[in-house]
Amino acid sequence: EPYTDGPAWQAIRDTLRSPLRQLRAWLLASGNDGPEQLAPWLQERGYRCLKIKLSGRDAIVDAERTSEVFQMGSRLIAPDVLDAVSIDTNEGNPDAASVMAYLDQLASRDPVAFKAVSYLEQPTHRDITKAAYDWKPVANRCPVLLDEGLTDFDLMPLAHQQGWSGFALKTCKGHSFCLVAATWARQHGLSVSLQDLTNPGRALIHAGLLAAHLPTLNGVELNAPQYTPAANAHWQGRLPDLFAPQDGFHRLPETIPHGLGGDL
Repeated sequence: EPYTDGPAWQAIRDTLRSPLRQLRAWLLASGNDGPEQLAPWLQERGYRCLKIKLSGRDAIVDAERTSEVFQMGSRLIAPDVLDAVSIDTNEGNPDAASVMAYLDQLASRDPVAFKAVSYLEQPTHRDITKAAYDWKPVANRCPVLLDEGLTDFDLMPLAHQQGWSGFALKTCKGHSFCLVAATWARQHGLSVSLQDLTNPGRALIHAGLLAAHLPTLNGVELNAPQYTPAANAHWQGRLPDLFAPQDGFHRLPETIPHGLGGDL
């Protein structure tokens, strides 16, 4: 029994919210992406949330790149500023100390960009039994979410003990697993986000519907419109506001179908 008290169905029911019909959309900025890659999404489609991919190998270089992308995005949508930023080093950081060094560098170089960072996604190696660190000092400055490292129910108490702020969920890990993890997180005061693994078509609908019912801190990350738009062609004409948002939000139909959207 993974929950603190009561039956599983009741705990899950208490976690689910009345579904939202709009969820913040996230644009990924990776490698050497510059204005030519970001402008169509920020200026034409109204995206206001950026996920920045970093190497995790050098705190100064990563802080400079974060500031560069943040300032670039802010200039492209002036006079507005970006609503939120997330950071993903794809397990590239060697330890928690290097993550703290990055936050120190960013805070001193660009306080506005630092304040915009909503959370960090799996900075270190996914095996948290071997790559075990005290994340509490980092989490006190910025939420840090377990992503690739969340592979089993038994790891949730260990993650909590190590000071992770919560879990970055992915529907590809299983619908039931996401529900259990989100419920366990809620009962232990942790946060959840819903990340993507470039899920196109019906898989994108599934992720959008799940995020609509879960209290995620990021809305939902759906990057198939950015990376595999052709795979969405069958659905985009039917659900354009979900598959091709024009105002920075993924929008679900007025009447949200039950289950995983099989009636869409």
